[in-house]
Parts: sequence; structure tokens; C-alpha cells
Amino acid sequence: MDGTGSLGAVGIAGAALFFTGHDLGLGPGGMERVAAYPMLAWMLMSGLALLSGRRSRASAG
Repeated sequence: MDGTGSLGAVGIAGAALFFTGHDLGLGPGGMERVAAYPMLAWMLMSGLALLSGRRSRASAG
């Protein structure tokens, strides 16, 4: 997947900033979301990719 590395980098950076207390003006809750939401975005992208691949194989077969 194209966004896997970038989403992972954002999640790791967000988690590191959250745990060190740097909130970048977002507050602690905002940084917690920056650390957690990339995983949700990755799951959504992966699910959509799997569904689109499944539909294209079903229509080709």
C-alpha cells in the first residue's frame, strides 16, 4: 500500500510527541488523536483496497 509508510511515520511521531509532552498547540487530546488515527486510516484504506480487488476479480470471472 502506498500510504503505509507515511501513516506509520505519522503515528510513531505522534506517539513520541505525545509521550514526551509536546503537543504542538493541539493539546494532549489532539496529540493522542494524531498518534491513534493513522491506524484507523490504514485499516480503512486496506479494507477499501481489499474490497475493490474483490469486486474487480468477481466482475472479470
